Amino acid sequence: MEDFSGQLTLDLYNDNFYGSNVTGKTSIEDKYSTIEFKEMKDLKADLYNSKLEAGNTGNLNIESKYSKVTALSSGILTVNGYNDKYNITRTGDISFVAKYSDLKTETSGMTSLDCYEGTVIIEEARDIKITSKYADFQFGKVDNVSIESSYNDKLSAIKMTAIRIIDSKYCSFRIEELANSIVENEGYEDKINILKTGQEFSKMTIAGKYVDISLSLPKTLDYKFKAKITYPNLDIDESKFVTRTKISDGSQLEYDAVKGTEKDGMPVVEVNGYQMSLKITGI
Repeated sequence: MEDFSGQLTLDLYNDNFYGSNVTGKTSIEDKYSTIEFKEMKDLKADLYNSKLEAGNTGNLNIESKYSKVTALSSGILTVNGYNDKYNITRTGDISFVAKYSDLKTETSGMTSLDCYEGTVIIEEARDIKITSKYADFQFGKVDNVSIESSYNDKLSAIKMTAIRIIDSKYCSFRIEELANSIVENEGYEDKINILKTGQEFSKMTIAGKYVDISLSLPKTLDYKFKAKITYPNLDIDESKFVTRTKISDGSQLEYDAVKGTEKDGMPVVEVNGYQMSLKITGI
């Protein structure tokens, strides 16, 4: 089909459809087909075991199962998927609700991810919200990450401004460079590895059970250190601290200290919980 300027409605089954440029809205209901467009405006689609390819598109609103969607760019991307693969180079805001599905983008806007056992790769994005189980998240440069619930997930990032974790179990977080802060309200048997921070670092506050934390801070950074832990495992240079309170009673530890010169608004490193491990390295 050549260029088409009106509204396009397709109901396909086991077909091959090749379109050029569509300047009106498109609606597709399909099973077992291959569909290709050069460019298109807004699309609403219901796909089953389908293959959809496009160049530049408007907003995409897709229900899909066992399908593959590829595009150079899109506006707002809304997906309810099952066992799919999405590869879109540039998108606007994203709402991705999926099971056993993969998503890959280079640049995205505000992103909401509700995943079960899939892989999400985003090279650059603004704020990201996550609810997930058994998923793998690979981020490049992102701003703020908010995790409502995470279970047995893996998250890695090259550079991140801040991350807040509401509830997490059996997860792994690896951030190569954290600019501002990390907060975990309730962690259980997590591993947190922060390889680098800078002078803009403001806080790390972790609460939970059986959490293993590795944090790298600039040697020149002054900060407050607080801990209230049952069965602590601390690997820190206490000679750098001025201790205000340190109470060690059997398995209980309460620690309040300052590294450097104390002042209002200085960074805080705080760990609370049961059988928590913390290693602080100066870089």
